[in-house]
Amino acid sequence: MRSNEYASFYSLSILVFGCGEKTGAGFLDEKCQKYQGRCVSQCRKNEELAALCNKFQKCCKLMEPCQ
Repeated sequence: MRSNEYASFYSLSILVFGCGEKTGAGFLDEKCQKYQGRCVSQCRKNEELAALCNKFQKCCKLMEPCQ
């Protein structure tokens, strides 16, 4: 990576992970609720990854069978 790419990555990292509970983390949790999922560290066998949550957690929701 070039120095410009490092700066972009660093800025993006601060935006996503460094904004605190009210901005970055709240947005991710709200997105998970929108998908009717739950934020956990690991999905169960009958769940699928729907989105990402705060603190490196995953938004998991129940898999729906094909009809």
